[in-house]
Amino acid sequence: MLLTSTPPELVEGSFVDGALRDHLTDRLYRVHTVDGTDALLYTLVEHKSWPERKIGWQLYRYMPRILEQWENENPKWEQLPPIICVVVYHGATEWTIPDTFQPLMAGNEALRPYLPNFRFVVVDLGRIDNQVLSANPRLHVGLLVLKYAFRKGEQRDILEEIGLALQDAPDILHQVVLYWGVQIGPWLLTGFWIGFPGTVVRVFTLRHLQGSMAAFGALFE
Repeated sequence: MLLTSTPPELVEGSFVDGALRDHLTDRLYRVHTVDGTDALLYTLVEHKSWPERKIGWQLYRYMPRILEQWENENPKWEQLPPIICVVVYHGATEWTIPDTFQPLMAGNEALRPYLPNFRFVVVDLGRIDNQVLSANPRLHVGLLVLKYAFRKGEQRDILEEIGLALQDAPDILHQVVLYWGVQIGPWLLTGFWIGFPGTVVRVFTLRHLQGSMAAFGALFE
């Protein structure tokens, strides 16, 4: 166990390049370790149906941006905070990419000790049972929706489970409809009759479904 049970604190800001925000959502949190020090937990959600081979390079580029922001807030620092990187993957195929940065760099074994390297955590939602995705109702719904975004043959079957889960988190119905409406089409909207008044669903079906990445990102706040 590296972290305490204290809830993470959301840190404002996004570090993803503008051109990549169609398929990447990021969130930065301040967390506490068991030895009493603070750390930064950087979560990158990969909105692709296949593993991204260069994800380590993207993380490597974003970490200096995170530290620059932190330094602006802590100009008298003595030590930099550790950054724990977490990649949330929800593609239809299993994640098979190395979870370290160094495999992306050329060089023989003699050079390895002199090259930068770090390990990141990969959360492959496809390998996690639905019931244990999260104990937090809002996050559970968000991860459930994300898990099945690219699983075309399973989406209709999961609608009832999502509808029942939304009963414990009705405030995020808007974000869920926006995200899935863009990702897999308007037919899914009929699934949200489950447990909700039809008038609510009709309101959402008339809205212009844009900004799905921003809507999904709100589920992590």
